[in-house]
Amino acid sequence: MDKLSVKKLIIILLALVNIFLLVLVISITKQEADSERLRSKALLDILANHGISLEDGTPLPAKCPDIIILERSLKKERSMLSSLIGSCSYENQGGNIYIFGGHDAVGQASIRGTGDFKIALDTSVVPVETDHLAAAETTLKKLGIKYNKKSLKLGKEDGLVRVTATCTYRKHDILNAKINLYFSDSQLLFLTGRRPPDIKTDSVDVNNDLDGIAIVMNFLEYIRRSGQVCNTIQGITTEYFIDSATIGDCTLTPVWCIETDAGTFYFDGVTGKARSLEK
Repeated sequence: MDKLSVKKLIIILLALVNIFLLVLVISITKQEADSERLRSKALLDILANHGISLEDGTPLPAKCPDIIILERSLKKERSMLSSLIGSCSYENQGGNIYIFGGHDAVGQASIRGTGDFKIALDTSVVPVETDHLAAAETTLKKLGIKYNKKSLKLGKEDGLVRVTATCTYRKHDILNAKINLYFSDSQLLFLTGRRPPDIKTDSVDVNNDLDGIAIVMNFLEYIRRSGQVCNTIQGITTEYFIDSATIGDCTLTPVWCIETDAGTFYFDGVTGKARSLEK
């Protein structure tokens, strides 16, 4: 067989392999689509049997994200604060509580090992040039805090303007890590709340059988036992809870969120049990 014939044979073989792979991909995609349709239909049937409807277009997550282990970094905390209050040093107050400040700083901060913090600012550090929401976003970006822009809420407290933001990790909300920024009419006065530590040390795959349908079954059992009444599920998402320790380590635990016309219900992504936002 001459070289030309060998080349033609190789080209034909490669074309056949590509066709086979294309057919395989199409087949797998179709199987996944069929499986998703069956899952959605099964969910609708289960809910209908309990007199509950699912809003059109509500996605059904297949699984929750990984468990994330984080730890505190004083170096990163000082770097974060320097972008807002200027050059600063820190001092241990005991109990893993550190005070950040100094002669050249234009404010002072207190950060606990649990991630809870308060930052008090001198005058005109963050002026309100356009509106309070824009000033809040500028501050959070300076601090390098990731947040859900849709979570920003404007309110009033003790005569001050308050902007509240929910922290995020890889596009998932950390539901019990919120930051409140307090303004006068013209400037930011202080901010307080909880943020996740900076250093990721580990991640753990949630290797269990809890998918969207299993969680909905847990939800139905929960409202049956608690006697609560629900008519419509408006959304099903996967987010995080932050479980902190005083030593500065924390765990981001995945959680399923079922939003209904009677409120939002939370279920632990590891155990499947109902959780309270306050815990």
